[in-house]
Amino acid sequence: MNLVKKTLCILLCLLFCVSFAIPVFAAKDSDETNEKINSFINPNGRVLSVAKYGNVRVYPANSLEGIVNSIDLGIDIVTCSVQLTKDNQFVLLCSNDLSKQCCSKGEGTAVAGKASDYTLQDLQSSFCLKSGYGGTDAQPTEYGVASLLDAIAAVDGKAMLMINNGFKYADEINKIALEKNATDGIILRGAKNINSIKDFTSKNGTSACFVAASFNDDKDKGASKNFVSDALQAGAFVVELGGEKSLSTIFKDSTLSKFGSSGRAFISTTKESLCGGREDRQAAWSDLIERGYSIIETDYPRELANYLKEIETYRTELTALISDAQSIEKNHYTKDSVEVLESALKEAIDVSSKGCIALDEIDTARYHIQESLDGLVLKTGDEKNTLPAWAVILIILGAIILLVAGYVFGKKAYYNAKNKKRNFEKFKKTFKSEVPVKNDETLQTNIAEDEESNRGLTEEDIVIEPEVEDTPVEETGAESLVEMLGVESDNATEEIPEVVSKEPETEE
Repeated sequence: MNLVKKTLCILLCLLFCVSFAIPVFAAKDSDETNEKINSFINPNGRVLSVAKYGNVRVYPANSLEGIVNSIDLGIDIVTCSVQLTKDNQFVLLCSNDLSKQCCSKGEGTAVAGKASDYTLQDLQSSFCLKSGYGGTDAQPTEYGVASLLDAIAAVDGKAMLMINNGFKYADEINKIALEKNATDGIILRGAKNINSIKDFTSKNGTSACFVAASFNDDKDKGASKNFVSDALQAGAFVVELGGEKSLSTIFKDSTLSKFGSSGRAFISTTKESLCGGREDRQAAWSDLIERGYSIIETDYPRELANYLKEIETYRTELTALISDAQSIEKNHYTKDSVEVLESALKEAIDVSSKGCIALDEIDTARYHIQESLDGLVLKTGDEKNTLPAWAVILIILGAIILLVAGYVFGKKAYYNAKNKKRNFEKFKKTFKSEVPVKNDETLQTNIAEDEESNRGLTEEDIVIEPEVEDTPVEETGAESLVEMLGVESDNATEEIPEVVSKEPETEE
């Protein structure tokens, strides 16, 4: 009896644990499922991959198996095309012409006719798909024709479904998506008329499927830029741009900057004529991502999915390095090594904040911050105190200003002194020509010179010559002679000989 009770208790406990565990795992699975949709509706979210018609490298285009396989590879969005059957059901076929993609089931022989001539049941029971994209030389396969409802069920939130000609049947497909609660996982591609986009979005509101507007090549100046602005304003969340020329305006910042936080830029690399001659491989994907395209369609789903996974792996590593750099005690390291780290840290933060980022960009940021962390130098106490760069610049500027000011003021002072000297010399010359020299000044000078020369002589050696009386000179003649000779001193008249003026004799 006790054993039975114990067994029942254990079973009840297990049942209780399982009842709590199931919602937890379901919530976790739901979070993982919605990650792709959440990334899509964030204009600054990560780059998204698009597989054209599923994985056509392994499975036929538009096959259910190819769609599921591309999702398993990690693709975010799968494209398909739909055709209406005789009983108004949507099937996944590239063309209404069955001969291009279908063959008879079991026999593999070519078939004729249109999808619209058959019911859904007839198509699924009588035909199978050709390999790859189909065509005359394509081999028959065992994979059958899938319906749109089959595709919606297969995707089931694990990826998004983009219907290439979906906007042609916008109202019908939107009604199906509403019934299946799948509007947030379906994108209607091929909208080219702005008014049609506006009518659809305004009529259905936020419950409608997403609209991808399409614009190919820029025939008129500014046409692509205007189309992006008008389409986003009309309600399209995705705008697909295509161009044959490598210098088309669809690759310019003026066009791609129009997206901002309003929508996603989408481009296909499945044909070179759609992406400016670029090849469908990593070099082209990186270039387009750096330009601003955040949704890329490819014929190589495995390679593109792995490329984008690598970007996210690098982003995770970069985030960890940013955390390590921010936790560093910077005062323990030399100033120069810390400055290098801070520069790399700023670059890393800017790069990691971008959703649309190429592998080369994030790898460069990761490398720089790792190298700066490795290059940190511990302080030893022997470091010279160096002025910061801004202080050195200020000192140099101050020195230059002082030199210029010294030169200007010095030059000004020099010319002022020179002018003063010139004026003084001019004044002296004028003064000498206008002011006569006094006799007593000349006499004093002569006496001083005589005293100097007579020092040390006796009275006998000194012979005093008798004074010679000055001979008067006629006043008028002396003054005239002084003026002629240019003599300035008053005593110059002492050296002028007597001039006797005689009146001419007149004959009586």
